Amino acid sequence: MTLSVEELEKLWLLLLTKPTELTDEEIDRLLENEDKLREFVCHAWSNFPQSVKAVKRYRARKKELSAKSPDELHAILQSISGRRSRVPDEAFYYDDPTDFDSPTSSADEGIIHKLLQERQAASAT
Repeated sequence: MTLSVEELEKLWLLLLTKPTELTDEEIDRLLENEDKLREFVCHAWSNFPQSVKAVKRYRARKKELSAKSPDELHAILQSISGRRSRVPDEAFYYDDPTDFDSPTSSADEGIIHKLLQERQAASAT
């Protein structure tokens, strides 16, 4: 049986309840889904510090880029695109051509596209 995200969330909350306060039905539901809950908890725990820090970095960078004008944002996009266009020529000298597309560049590109779409949608209304 596959559990929905909502059901997993409900079971997760039951795990936070004192066992003596659980009903027999709730205990049965927890025990029936022990493997799925264990997988869910392990996944949540293993991703915990990195995923939260990544969201914090993303929001800080989005705030920083939000202060830039559309022209500045387009210039950054062009710079990223220019670096990518050089990869085939420079890849000959390096083992991994993806070194030229840093995670920061990719993240900035995604944020900038989102900001430009949001601005375009705001100006259209």
